[in-house]
Amino acid sequence: MSWFADIVNRVIDLGRLGVNIATQVTDYYLIKKLQDAVIHNDRGASFTDLKRSKGTIEKRAQGRGEAKLVDEMEWYLTYRNTPTGSHFPDIVEHSTEPGNVFYRMRYYNYPNLRTVIMSDMNAFFFLKLRWKKMLGLIREELFTESRSAPTAPDFVVKNHLRKLYERVDVMKRDAPFLVPVADAKILLVNGKRVLGWRAIADAVASRPDVIARLTPPRVYVSHGDVHCNNILCGISAGNFIMLDCRGRAPDGTLFFDPAYDVAKIFHDLRSQYSLIEKHFFSVFLGEEGGVPCIEFEFTQGAYRERFMRNYEYVRPLIAETFTGYGELLYRADFTEAMLYLTMVPFHLRFRGEGLVCFTTGLLRLNEWLETHHPDIRDAILEAT
Repeated sequence: MSWFADIVNRVIDLGRLGVNIATQVTDYYLIKKLQDAVIHNDRGASFTDLKRSKGTIEKRAQGRGEAKLVDEMEWYLTYRNTPTGSHFPDIVEHSTEPGNVFYRMRYYNYPNLRTVIMSDMNAFFFLKLRWKKMLGLIREELFTESRSAPTAPDFVVKNHLRKLYERVDVMKRDAPFLVPVADAKILLVNGKRVLGWRAIADAVASRPDVIARLTPPRVYVSHGDVHCNNILCGISAGNFIMLDCRGRAPDGTLFFDPAYDVAKIFHDLRSQYSLIEKHFFSVFLGEEGGVPCIEFEFTQGAYRERFMRNYEYVRPLIAETFTGYGELLYRADFTEAMLYLTMVPFHLRFRGEGLVCFTTGLLRLNEWLETHHPDIRDAILEAT
């Protein structure tokens, strides 16, 4: 009778989709089109202002954000007259003049994927279609040989390790309360012993075999910030707009490891970036026998389950379809940890947010080490 149960479940999913269209699409796709207001920019690391006027959105840089915004708009403009361009913002006016850096894009009255997932707006089979379409675009149109380059031999140092050491120093300077967490060799997170970041990073840096596995075969021009808040979803699964591209990789070039975009997706779905950014968590930092103790949990269980359901679908889909990029998931898991460990300086307006970001990075890094390099983990523990 499994076939019958499958049909019943599909009918239920279709019914849910119909209800969502009736109750939510009117709001997201019609009513919001009529609104006209300044838009709050809730991207934690952004130095830009967004303002809506009639049928356009203006994005204007502030000081430190000018260079990034120039990279972003130039990236979009390279795709303007290509089939891929329909999935990136339509730029109607722009300026790269210092002190007047902005672009004006068409306004899309679409919810972002974060909203779609958290509001349970789509039946899950429809979300699967969205993921297939978006990942297909990234794989077939962005990660192409014509937009790729050889990988520099110092790729891991420039894109991961150097950035990690520098950002932790900034974090310690700007958030002294996190110094014990950053300097600890051993921590307790929800009662589990985890290794501090530095011993792992130092071990990685000293192992040519690990560096080789973390080095992608080639690097590609890519979006660089693919997470749910940056993906606008039209009514059809194939109608989506990818916003807020990074433009340049951490090493300053135009070329990314494909694992970077994959890690950005994982850092939202598995590591719950949307819930961290919205402060849907509870966290406590204490000390036990000189060992920092961190307790935290997410307070919106339904949202967490929805993101995890998407992660459990997306990860094997990527493993199956993103072939020819070396050990992609191995590198993506490491990169996900690096993203969280290095983003803390941009998430310190609320102390708990920075702490949860750093703790999440520690957990991901320890999971990566335990899964792929238990020998390194054992050696660090023996030396501690």
